[in-house]
Amino acid sequence: MQHYLEAIITETIERAKRLKTRLPTPPPIHFQVLAQTSLMLIDKHISFLNLLHSAPEYQVNLNQPNRLRVLKTIVKELDIIENVAVSAISRQHKDDAKINKVIQQICKEIDYPIPVPPTASALSTNYYQIYPHFNLLCVPLLECDFLLHLPDLYHELAHPLFLTENDSRISLFQDRAKEFYEIVSKYFDRVSLEDQRNNRGDMVVNYNVWKSNWANWRIEFFCDIFGVCTAGPAYGWAHLHLATKRGSNPFEVPLYSKSTHPNDEARMQVILNVLEYMHLTDAKVSIEKKWKEMQGITAGQKNSLYDFAYPADLLKECALHGFRAVVDIECNIATGQTGIIFNTLNEAWDRYWADHTSFSTWERKKVKELHSIDLQ
Repeated sequence: MQHYLEAIITETIERAKRLKTRLPTPPPIHFQVLAQTSLMLIDKHISFLNLLHSAPEYQVNLNQPNRLRVLKTIVKELDIIENVAVSAISRQHKDDAKINKVIQQICKEIDYPIPVPPTASALSTNYYQIYPHFNLLCVPLLECDFLLHLPDLYHELAHPLFLTENDSRISLFQDRAKEFYEIVSKYFDRVSLEDQRNNRGDMVVNYNVWKSNWANWRIEFFCDIFGVCTAGPAYGWAHLHLATKRGSNPFEVPLYSKSTHPNDEARMQVILNVLEYMHLTDAKVSIEKKWKEMQGITAGQKNSLYDFAYPADLLKECALHGFRAVVDIECNIATGQTGIIFNTLNEAWDRYWADHTSFSTWERKKVKELHSIDLQ
């Protein structure tokens, strides 16, 4: 097996070298930072592979299992570079320039605290998805032609805030998230202890699962909060739209499994709380009314476990900490926002609800107008 693993390593090195040749020279302007990052990561993995091939410790039979484990990790990471980053660059689409221009404008309007905004690719295979380590944001191919889901861009822009290091401005946002998770941990530790005392610990396993999942959930909640703070009511409407079109049971509660995203009901309650904190009460009432109407026809109903996993007080505390986190990093929030993208997205939702039959005609005209403007 030692010689077989060495053959695989050699093959993988050659594939990594070939991958570098698939990058255009020079890359399109919006993809140049991504190309530089990709080349750096490919070279780093080639160095690891050379070490894995020739280092004396890997010439011992006893170390072959560890050698295979490391090899699998490198192959997985190279697959992501190939199938996501390099593919986005080498298969660029004409709409990439449009979506990158929109993101650049959003970042200017909200005073985005990271100097280099994410690069965007209109070749997503899974709705909106960000790869923070590449600083790459993927959206569906047709997204540049429509407006109602674009507020979700603001959510994705918040994810890099959790990975940025050594930046005193952004650390304020990260500190709020950490402080909130301490509240979460204390809450579930307390109810677990009470359950052990009063109910023989029947729900301790569930409480531990939910406590662990909240570590991921609070990130998504904070990104939602960033979205509604900076995009305003349009973000709440976009969440309603996404949940209606693509969501499953909005009340789903994991009992034993890991979960990366909170359910749609909890996310909406956090969004509504933030709208309240921003004194956008009319928008909150309108969105909440439509949300309840949607729940009346959706599959899945709220049960008693929902309140155990997503206590209302914890959701309110999350909204408050997240709102303060956005204020701390001095982003321009919705109540004082006048930017062209902000106004366009919120106007789109107003017009959609006012007359959805004529909306598509207005939207096509507005999209064409938006892309023709020299955004500053």
